[in-house]
This record gives sequence, C-alpha cells and structure tokens, in this order.
Amino acid sequence: MSVTWRHEGDGGPEPDLALETLACVEQTSDRVTIEWRREMRDGRKEVVAARFKPDGTLLGAWRGPPGGTGTRLRIVQGEFDKEETRREVERRAAPLGFSADDVESSSTTTQEVVETPAGRFRCTVVRHEASFLFSKSRLSWAYANDPGPLSPVVRMEWRGTGMDYVQELVAVARTGAVPSLKIPE
Repeated sequence: MSVTWRHEGDGGPEPDLALETLACVEQTSDRVTIEWRREMRDGRKEVVAARFKPDGTLLGAWRGPPGGTGTRLRIVQGEFDKEETRREVERRAAPLGFSADDVESSSTTTQEVVETPAGRFRCTVVRHEASFLFSKSRLSWAYANDPGPLSPVVRMEWRGTGMDYVQELVAVARTGAVPSLKIPE
C-alpha cells in the first residue's frame, strides 16, 4: 500500500521536494518496513526506509538511492517541548519590544469535500490564520474522514508573506508496494 503527494510552491518546510511517496513495503509478524520515496525538483531521488516492531518501536532506518543499498542512519529520539519553544520565541522577541500578545490568530474547523488528482474525499478541514504587524499567514490541513492507507492527509496549504505552498494527494494504492531500497542485514 502507498500514498503519494505532490509538493508545489515556495516557502514550504522542504523547498526542494516535488513528489513524496509513503509505502508499506513489508509486513511480517515481527516487523513492518516503511519507505519514504522522495523526488526533488531538480530530479534527484532518495529513499529512506524505516523498520518497526509491530508495537511501533523503531528498529532502524536507512537512506540511499532507489534501487541501491541503504546506509544506516543514526537515530536520535526526543520529544518536542512546546513550552520551551514558546519561551525561546518570547526571549527572542523581547529585545524588539514584541510579545505573544502582538500576534492575532484564529482557527476554524469545517467539513468539506476536497477534490485532488487522487479523487474526492470527505474531509475535516482545519484552518489557522495568524497576523503580526504587516505579515499574515494561513495554514490549512484537510484530513480524510475515512482515512486511506498510511495517512489521513489529503491536502495542506500554507499561504502568507513569502509562502505559497501546497502539498496535495495525487495517488493512493492499497496493494503493490515493493521495496526500492536494499537494507543490509
């Protein structure tokens, strides 16, 4: 099974990424292997494979070219600390005379039918809008109400000053994913 997204525009989290596929290429009683297949805007391609125990524990990860042998990656596990991030933003903004109170933001959630090259999906759409001084940004996520394989994300849009970025679902396959990266045993 696999899902593929197209990435377009500027200002997104990975500016060189054009196409991304998430594929489950192996599932046995003792492990699951997932591949992230990525094609960059300049045509370069890479695969990152990760193996997990059935309980979700990461066993290892490898990176390499499609059809090649993967190189083992060093895994650093940690958790995102939202409060620490907020404190760091406040620390950097204070010398400029700004605070979190200077940012206006709002969020809405709606139910919509979202159409993509992969089909029409009934989705929960979450929109966040924020403005600070003369800068405005909008971020929206469309999540399938009846998720397909591997991910519920149907579309993500990020628009604002210096950003005009869309990640959109272009293909869904429930079968047929085969490994494209050899993992050394």
